[in-house]
Amino acid sequence: MRIILNITSSIHGGAGEAAIRIASYLNSNNFKSEIYTKEHSTPWAKINYPKTISQKIKLKLYTNQLKHIKKKYSHFEHISLGKPKYPLVIKNDIEVLHLHWISDLIDFKANIEKLKKSTKIVWTLHDFNPITGGCHYIHGCDKYNMECQLCPQINTKKKYDIIKEVFENKVEFFNEFDIHLVCTSSYMYKHVQKSTLGKLAKSISVIPLSINQSNFHILKNKGGIREQLNIPLDKLVLGIGASNINRDIKGINDFLNRIERSIFKDKIHIISFGMPNLTITNHDYYTHLSQINSPILLNLFYSSCDYYLSFSKEEAFGQTIIEALCCGSPVISTRVGCAEDVIKEGQNGFFIENTQESVDTILLEAIKNKGNFNSENIRKSVLDYCDWEKIAQKYNNLYQEILKNN
Repeated sequence: MRIILNITSSIHGGAGEAAIRIASYLNSNNFKSEIYTKEHSTPWAKINYPKTISQKIKLKLYTNQLKHIKKKYSHFEHISLGKPKYPLVIKNDIEVLHLHWISDLIDFKANIEKLKKSTKIVWTLHDFNPITGGCHYIHGCDKYNMECQLCPQINTKKKYDIIKEVFENKVEFFNEFDIHLVCTSSYMYKHVQKSTLGKLAKSISVIPLSINQSNFHILKNKGGIREQLNIPLDKLVLGIGASNINRDIKGINDFLNRIERSIFKDKIHIISFGMPNLTITNHDYYTHLSQINSPILLNLFYSSCDYYLSFSKEEAFGQTIIEALCCGSPVISTRVGCAEDVIKEGQNGFFIENTQESVDTILLEAIKNKGNFNSENIRKSVLDYCDWEKIAQKYNNLYQEILKNN
């Protein structure tokens, strides 16, 4: 029985759901697949708590350093350093270590010394962190294509550059092990193959994330749903969703600024879910529905939209795009994440850019084509792409390939 350990910070969210599904599939296909998360332990991995006085002093100094950085730099929430407060130590008798979203969970330096060099490592990229010195999103920076140092996000200094140290630890980690990177979209693949760490990887492949398709289906009574949600019937309704719509990379403030200057402003109504953005909830063309965790309510949300909108500046995948398409709703999106993999312009949506000209042009197209899209065809356009059995088989093939010489 071949042992595979999946590690992700939490069982919740896209990364956690992916890890659970992969482990479940592999356990029924001649693998023993375990999961470690902060909520779920396993015999193959444990937290390494400090024991000696020296270790405790080092931990105290490092904790104080992190507090200082977080207090001084507001963007620090988008950075994970790979130097966890309590690092996870992995047993050396596993054959494949599959990393997912591991924010401040793995100490690369410590595990270089403990893992067997024959351990194969698969790393699914749910953001840019695996190929940077800590940043989850690049914010226009391209230093990860050379060497991450003097990070513009936290303004590190030459005297002690913690980002450079973390990046060098990752370089050593990539040099010591066979690391197979899995991108969730072709957009990510284009970035990864150019990166310094991507070039050190044994392989780079593209395997999308899946969703539970039975949770998302076409609801015909759009007018009735809007009446229940108190959403205007005579407007072009654009839906926006994210766990935290305040994040700059989601681009929502940029889009609303464009709407304020658009000649179509009076014809638009926006609905959203997620952590509310207090700077925009006062607009009379805007309705916020708070956090939505129920698949039933999500289905109602997507079905109430004329179009689902993703105006993200960066995105590794973009699960809400897939969910909306599975509900038969056309999507308007920037060319990030899975958008270019699934959107066929004019058939199930449109591409948009962060310029006033593009916003006005696409809004005009959206208004002209309102109600003209075939919901059944939109749903069919994405079912194969996010089919769990096919995605699981791709991971199974990857495992078989990297283990065939072990």
